[in-house]
Amino acid sequence: MVSFDPISKYLHHLNRNAEINHVTSGVTRPTGQGAWCLELESHYHDLEQGTGNILQHYITEQTHYPKHVVAMSDHPIPAPTDRQLELLTQLRQAASNRSHARRRLLREASQLMESANQIIDSYTNGGMAPSAGIMWAMEQHMMSLVEEMCVVRAEERFYRDLEAEIFRGIGQ
Repeated sequence: MVSFDPISKYLHHLNRNAEINHVTSGVTRPTGQGAWCLELESHYHDLEQGTGNILQHYITEQTHYPKHVVAMSDHPIPAPTDRQLELLTQLRQAASNRSHARRRLLREASQLMESANQIIDSYTNGGMAPSAGIMWAMEQHMMSLVEEMCVVRAEERFYRDLEAEIFRGIGQ
């Protein structure tokens, strides 16, 4: 089975009659004067002879490490500042608090609807008519829950936009 990683492709290209099972090691080692050598060792199965051997290849290039280090340091990786990290942490905590608030609101609304259904069921089964005051109080409670949910959603939108703004500002 031929792997599709670059090292196996290279080794397979060198010996077209070989099926490469896997590369057992790939070691980069300095060879002096800042040059490097990539040493590859792979096990392969010769398709014509039916034998298994270890194939070793050395890929070398005369490139100096300091050039790579300088080239890489020209492109700094953007990282958030301490203030941005603090704000992101606060936003995460606020998101957790909103999640708890949302669950509480949904639980209260569910309990309220369950109570309303019980009152309506008792009335339809020949019971007493529900008090207008009780029904009005339940309606007001439900309206306050809807308003709280709207506030939670507005906070979510605001904090989501703030988080996006913070991420856009990283590294600037």
